[in-house]
Amino acid sequence: MPYKVLSLRAMLRLKYFFKFCSAITFLFVIFQSCKDQENSKESDPPKSPLKTVEASFLQEEVFLGFIKEIDSSKELTNGPTLHYLSNDDAHTSALVFFDSEKSIKKVIVEDLRKDGSSELCSYYFRRGGLFYWISEESKIKDDAFEFSITKSYLDSAEQVVYSCGKSHMEFDSLEFISFSAIDKKMKDKNRVIQLVNQEGPFQVLFRGFSDFNGSKFLVVGTDEYNSTLKIDKNSKGDITKLLRHPDIFMGKRLNVSFTITKADNIEYQRLLEVKIR
Repeated sequence: MPYKVLSLRAMLRLKYFFKFCSAITFLFVIFQSCKDQENSKESDPPKSPLKTVEASFLQEEVFLGFIKEIDSSKELTNGPTLHYLSNDDAHTSALVFFDSEKSIKKVIVEDLRKDGSSELCSYYFRRGGLFYWISEESKIKDDAFEFSITKSYLDSAEQVVYSCGKSHMEFDSLEFISFSAIDKKMKDKNRVIQLVNQEGPFQVLFRGFSDFNGSKFLVVGTDEYNSTLKIDKNSKGDITKLLRHPDIFMGKRLNVSFTITKADNIEYQRLLEVKIR
């Protein structure tokens, strides 16, 4: 079975955390009862979790202008990264927004952890540099969930100039709480870039195959993160070579293209083409 599934109770709790997100969670791949019948479906871009607040520092209105320009742009194209499962059963995926010159403008990273905690973080880029991020996070505290929203603004050198946040045990109450200044907080931009570019722990290396419910899946990834893609008769490229000689190509880097497919309300990654690099 390619991925372990979060409990129903955890998923019910998570629905409050993803209030600002699209109703359809992009790239959350669950393989429990895949059927033969398939219907392709494009992911809707999640809505930005940004809330309109009064200016908290002198340059905030300028930043808000840049953010609005990206969020309201009709010229950006978006596409998903692979959905990865870590060794500790944490799910990681992202949706990438880029312009006609393939310059990244925004990346929404979703992390779902085994204990039910989660984070949805939107990273905004301008002229190649990260200038803003906003994170919605749920953590378990005293056997209950604590919800928080944190954001940081960065200068042209990607140094944090201001951070603020708010938290509450009830997600709906966050809407009525003002942001408060906090110690400057930075996110790991390198992890985001690695996820988008399939580098470091997110490299697409051939790891073999797995069988589930009568279907065969291509397994790619590293020792830290794996991803699975369903193979069918329409999968193109070097898939025949890999199937015939898996030992020869084990650990080889691959290029994969895929689509998100839904069958009987189960979403998974369907392999379109694979090339051995």
